[in-house]
Amino acid sequence: MVRTFTSDSYIGGDTQGIEKLGKAILSIHKERMEEKNFYSKEDLKNTEEFLNTFGELVNDSNTSKEDLTFDNNGALYTTVVADFVERKLRPKLVAEGVIKRVRVDAKGTSAIKIPISELVTASDLPDSGNVSYASNDYTSQSITIGWVYAAQKITYELIEQSNVDIIQDQLMELGDAIARKIDSDIIAAIDSAITSSNGTDLGSGSYITYTDFLSAYANAIDNYAEPDVILTNSATWVKLMSDTDVKSALHFNSVQPGSIFPLTQTFFGMKLIVSPQVSSGTLYLIDSKRTGYFVESSEVKVFNGRVSGALAEEVIAAKLYGVGIVQPNSVYRVRENI
Repeated sequence: MVRTFTSDSYIGGDTQGIEKLGKAILSIHKERMEEKNFYSKEDLKNTEEFLNTFGELVNDSNTSKEDLTFDNNGALYTTVVADFVERKLRPKLVAEGVIKRVRVDAKGTSAIKIPISELVTASDLPDSGNVSYASNDYTSQSITIGWVYAAQKITYELIEQSNVDIIQDQLMELGDAIARKIDSDIIAAIDSAITSSNGTDLGSGSYITYTDFLSAYANAIDNYAEPDVILTNSATWVKLMSDTDVKSALHFNSVQPGSIFPLTQTFFGMKLIVSPQVSSGTLYLIDSKRTGYFVESSEVKVFNGRVSGALAEEVIAAKLYGVGIVQPNSVYRVRENI
């Protein structure tokens, strides 16, 4: 079972077992390319794509699988394992553009200051050329950066047998676990930015209708937001899609006889993201260009440790990041049955 946990400070860990695991994965993939007749076309295709990731050392036809056992290849072996985690680490909310992704070198710090974005008012320039600023002072907020982990047990039997296909699946589960954690943190940050000025709670027994949706959109516009993303959970979206006015707004479209396009949901060109991590009965309209930042401070790092009382290695994947909302009014929330 994959488990995730967090820590404000992570020093590091052993990579000896990780290097052994990476060496086994590389060796088996190289063996597949050397003994092509034994493997299926699909296996060879996946193997070739995998080996292309790691450059000339692995791809060179003169490099045998024995060459990969050199002691100085430790960093390569570790990178192999981390790569499988990275492949699956695609946080949906970041990838879909709900929040901006930025890279920052933490350099030992646990937080980074980000300006709190506010609307700036343009004024006529007087003949004197004197420039005045808004009465509010420059403000900023600190985005806390911390390590997030996912850990997975891999038995010695799998490692010794070099059953790389199963091991690779387990490694990619680590990336999926961290991605879900990142999405969860982003949703929590967005929700914490809601106040009476950028949120509406419908009464008990009241559910989001097309009219409520339009009202929320209008309120977002009044806050000078330009929503381009709808974020909600599946149950709320099903209710909204079942609304009679919504169904009438959806349509089949054709441009030529015989050329029929499938049903298209057209909500002012906004992108729809449905996530099970959004609270039930909640819908957000988001201006993704101004909402905030997902601050990455590291690639995925992998470590290992023997599982106490078991013939297994615990592979630990870790990523350093933080999340911050810099313009609360770029988000509008509507909740039903509150």
